[in-house]
Amino acid sequence: MLSRVAESLYWTARYVERAEDTARLLDVDYHALLDTHVSDHGEVWRRLIATLGDEDAYTEHYGDYTAAEVADWLLWHDGNPNAVAECIRLARENARSVREQISGEMWEAINSLFLLVGRTNRRAASRGPHGFFEALRNGAHRFQGCADATMTHGDPYEFIQLGLHLERAATTARVVRARYPIAVLLAEDDPERVLELISLLKSCSAFEAYVRRRGTTFEPFPIAEELVQSAAFPRAVLYCLRSCATAVDRIAGDQAPPHRVLGRLAAELEYGELEDTSGATVTAQLSALLVGIHRAGDALTKTFFSSGAMPVAAIATQEAQQQQCG
Repeated sequence: MLSRVAESLYWTARYVERAEDTARLLDVDYHALLDTHVSDHGEVWRRLIATLGDEDAYTEHYGDYTAAEVADWLLWHDGNPNAVAECIRLARENARSVREQISGEMWEAINSLFLLVGRTNRRAASRGPHGFFEALRNGAHRFQGCADATMTHGDPYEFIQLGLHLERAATTARVVRARYPIAVLLAEDDPERVLELISLLKSCSAFEAYVRRRGTTFEPFPIAEELVQSAAFPRAVLYCLRSCATAVDRIAGDQAPPHRVLGRLAAELEYGELEDTSGATVTAQLSALLVGIHRAGDALTKTFFSSGAMPVAAIATQEAQQQQCG
């Protein structure tokens, strides 16, 4: 399989997943502000930008953190290479370049997302964004579902799984790293603590799954443990890393360098223990985990892709992620 084709499939999946993750995080924070009595809304939006690692770039274009400006930056801004609109555009360009490798249903799904973003009234979406966010999420799920249901599960499919799950692992780790310390600092009897933990779960589409598994007692460490170390929840970091390792095994065998990197990360998560559950300790552990995830992405690039053929946008994204992990 040509490395150019494999790379385009990999980045198509990563960009679609990144767009969906951003839309979900925005939607959760919009709703959280309606349910809580926050005196400083700007701090909530600043934390969201910090979670995604965009603070320096954001402040080059905006002075304050407001709902409208943060939404504009994360959804549309030309200066943000990770904006939803740019991610969808790049996903479509990558998919178009490998049109013969994907099903017609997958192409229709990615094209529908592209048309949704292009035709949406940006001002109207900023005033009432929930419907737009829901359409984005459903469109991304449609693309992923079509890949599962209509694509032969060979090497091209496995590269899509690699992109999807590596992006998802990094996002979950970043969200837990950002929100866990905030919840830990709140008093146990503070109602805001429960709301913060619920927002953490919803940011990872994990609320219902967590309640079914552990009930409605919300405590910071069990939630972080579930989101990071679960082998069954599809957005948990461990689940995603195992999925990546399985994809690499099917493509190139378990002796391939990325398989060793991913296997080591998964083993450390599965068998590692954390006695100190303070915010600082968990944050440090997750920062180290993000460095490992970036290392896995680098190993995938070196093993399977031609670095000379990597799109400029992909290189910029990798550099941004490396800065976020540090």
